[in-house]
Amino acid sequence: MAWSARKHPISGVPYAVLRERERAMRQKSGATLATIAADVGVTEACVSKWVSDLPQHAAIIRANNRARAERRRLYPADTHRYVVKLIHNGVPVAERVSLA
Repeated sequence: MAWSARKHPISGVPYAVLRERERAMRQKSGATLATIAADVGVTEACVSKWVSDLPQHAAIIRANNRARAERRRLYPADTHRYVVKLIHNGVPVAERVSLA
């Protein structure tokens, strides 16, 4: 039995129909993988596999990665040279964060 003929065990909807619904949600609204997975009732990995070939999927992933990196940033942007000077002068981390 091909995967497209298989049906979701709870909803009974064929996986091919679910795949097209997920792709439409990602294309129209740029919905997150978690949102789509919760709405359709499949895992995020399944959603990722089904929408990974969409052109905007790569752009959304890059934007999410940049946002995640920005949230993890310890020092403000454009303070690298100043922070390096503080490190060379032996300033402790807690003090460097407050100074930068």
